[in-house]
Amino acid sequence: MDKKTNGMVKVTYSLGEFLIALIKLQLLWFFYTCKGGIIFGLFPATVSVMKAFFDLFETKEIPTHFADTFRQQYQKNFKQSNLLGYVELLLLGILWIDIRVAGQLLKNQGIHIALLILFIFTLLVGLFLFPAFLRYNLKTFHYFKQAFFIVISSFIETLAMVIGIAFITALTTFFPVLMLVALIPLFVLPVSWFSLQAMRKIEKNNLQPDESN
Repeated sequence: MDKKTNGMVKVTYSLGEFLIALIKLQLLWFFYTCKGGIIFGLFPATVSVMKAFFDLFETKEIPTHFADTFRQQYQKNFKQSNLLGYVELLLLGILWIDIRVAGQLLKNQGIHIALLILFIFTLLVGLFLFPAFLRYNLKTFHYFKQAFFIVISSFIETLAMVIGIAFITALTTFFPVLMLVALIPLFVLPVSWFSLQAMRKIEKNNLQPDESN
């Protein structure tokens, strides 16, 4: 077997392993979301999927067993992930209502646009909220501050994350079977990867000595 063929076999094998890992994560996410009654299981299960990706990016090895670490992360982060998730949803809900009111009742285009921008920015903060939660040890509501700081400091990573989510949306539209077998892990993947790159970049910059002194 020549090097080119051998390389293709390795790539195919790695891709197969990765797809199997996505399917396992999807099943675990579904099981633990239902275990929490959906309402209280959604955010802890999603955080556990993200933690699995963080571990994968750090070790660069696809784990063969997710169940134990998934369960541990689910139990560990159950309360705080629900608190963070539903506070974020509450903020988005309030802003959405304000947007509707400004658009239909106030008829003020300036206020409507300002609220729409604020809504989009709050949504972006939400994308970095759970990554910050997994990466740092902060007081609960300081995670919103940290996520806000990451958004304003990481334009390229934020844009790449949005593009990644758009790509996954298009991919699952063209291949609906992916929605059944790996929908959640596929959407969490670009959020996990680009948020980790953003946080690493910020940490690296903060560790660099001040050359002006």
